[in-house]
Amino acid sequence: MKKLISLFIIIVMSISLLGCKSTFTTEKPGKDYYTKKLISDLSTYENCHSNAVYMNFYKGKRLEVDELLTARKFLKYLQPENFIAKPEDLPDMPMYKMYFTFENSKYVLNIYNQKYISIYPWDGEYEMDFIDISNCYTSYNLFSLCEYIFDK
Repeated sequence: MKKLISLFIIIVMSISLLGCKSTFTTEKPGKDYYTKKLISDLSTYENCHSNAVYMNFYKGKRLEVDELLTARKFLKYLQPENFIAKPEDLPDMPMYKMYFTFENSKYVLNIYNQKYISIYPWDGEYEMDFIDISNCYTSYNLFSLCEYIFDK
């Protein structure tokens, strides 16, 4: 009797799993997928809470209006060649983090050094966007911005 019940359960589970199809893709639509979403949210929502955190001491500060404008300009001037695969020489921990919180979403920017940053949403399903910022304008470099914010 136990064998018959076990066999019945196995058959039912097998049949139910055959009808399931995976709707998740493992490939990200583009190297700049999350960055485009962040830019879209920055232009769509008026209210954006933005903070920067110095990771060595977990010291956080809210971004002022002009600092938020610098971050927006940085995102605006990114070129397709800035988006790269995960670098091999990427540090384990970012030096700074920036958080952008909107009504329905939250984004994290890991700022590793003068060369690399990454962008991803709080609840992202793909690998984060990796960005080489070594050839960006110095005035829009987010690493320099964070150094300025925490040296005030």
